[in-house]
Amino acid sequence: MEAQRLAQTVGERVRRAREAAARGENGRAVEELSEARAALEHASGGTAQAIYATVLVELATLRSSLHGDPRGALELLEQAWEVPDLPAALRARVARDAGALSVLAADLEGARQWYARALEVEPGDPEAASRLRVLDLAEGDRSP
Repeated sequence: MEAQRLAQTVGERVRRAREAAARGENGRAVEELSEARAALEHASGGTAQAIYATVLVELATLRSSLHGDPRGALELLEQAWEVPDLPAALRARVARDAGALSVLAADLEGARQWYARALEVEPGDPEAASRLRVLDLAEGDRSP
């Protein structure tokens, strides 16, 4: 019963966060996601659920766009990566998003590692493959 109530509460907060973000109310969206995160972190086993990773990914996206702080958002994605048994599509998204934030943080080696992880999870992922090629081309331009 407690698990069901938690799922409903978190699901409702995520829904409200998405609606707020769609209306451009990003601060409200961050509040909703932060509350969902806190609820999961206080529940037994809450941080081992895919919804926890989803909340972290969406929170990272909003925080990065609101605060322009890729490193802070990247920390959230690193936490999401550690959630066990994520569906491959979500794990690949975490890696792709972390790669993009690493680029913004001027950590090109970190970006390469994240995009390589995305390709390990979903071989042939066109987005990760494309971004990795761009990084390789950029590296080639800097070679003597």
